[in-house]
Amino acid sequence: MSLERCDEETAWLAAMQLKGVGDKALRDVNSVYAVDDFIEALKLRNLDRLSWTESRKKKIIDYYEDNSDYINEKAKEYQDYCEKKNIGILLQTDNISKSLQKNFYAMPPVLFYRGNIDLLKEKVARVAVIGARRCTRDGKENAIDIASKEVSNGKVIVSGMAKGIDSYAHTAALKAGGTTIAVLGNGIDICYPPEHEKLMDTIIEKGLIISQFIPGTSPRQYQFPVRNRLIVGLSEKVYVVEAARNSGTNTTVKFARDYGIEVVRV
Repeated sequence: MSLERCDEETAWLAAMQLKGVGDKALRDVNSVYAVDDFIEALKLRNLDRLSWTESRKKKIIDYYEDNSDYINEKAKEYQDYCEKKNIGILLQTDNISKSLQKNFYAMPPVLFYRGNIDLLKEKVARVAVIGARRCTRDGKENAIDIASKEVSNGKVIVSGMAKGIDSYAHTAALKAGGTTIAVLGNGIDICYPPEHEKLMDTIIEKGLIISQFIPGTSPRQYQFPVRNRLIVGLSEKVYVVEAARNSGTNTTVKFARDYGIEVVRV
């Protein structure tokens, strides 16, 4: 890893910890700053390039000023931890991320990954298979059938590694000789649900696991819609198997419609 790349990763990992600065704000930052220039601007208490309100700028500047030593120390710790655990860091400035942004404006500024990152390249065709955690036998068979057929057509299966439909889709893709991407709603170093540890290890070996959450982030209910949006953004089609009308899966359907992605209910 070059020194420049190392510094850029550290700067992104620092920026992700700023209170009041989420994914959208980081995309705003990236449109007008190189991330290390943004950190320098915080030090100089000057964010004039950003169109944020003055009160918001001041809050973020003050927060960084009060917590900069801790933030920078944690950024280095995260970077060292990722290197030790063989966790890759995909930045918004990387070519793969730039290609994804063409069709998915909400692409996270930073993705953590384990496995084959080439599965996110522009030329790779991906479809999502998602649905009920408590599914019927018919739902299970439908998920397996869809994943197997799409793999035979050269597609990569994207899902969320949850119980039920997700796990059946991942497993079917691998058994059919294809590959799969699991998008997590927690840190990439945490297996959730815990009983999917063997599945997670297999996906890392033969596919790809990604997360936009900093390593060590525990699963929280509000994080899963964020995960679902990323599943949609990576896919050209979304199969929804046995999802109840009021389930979290329907948030995923809304994202798909917003992005103009085909939804097939099964």
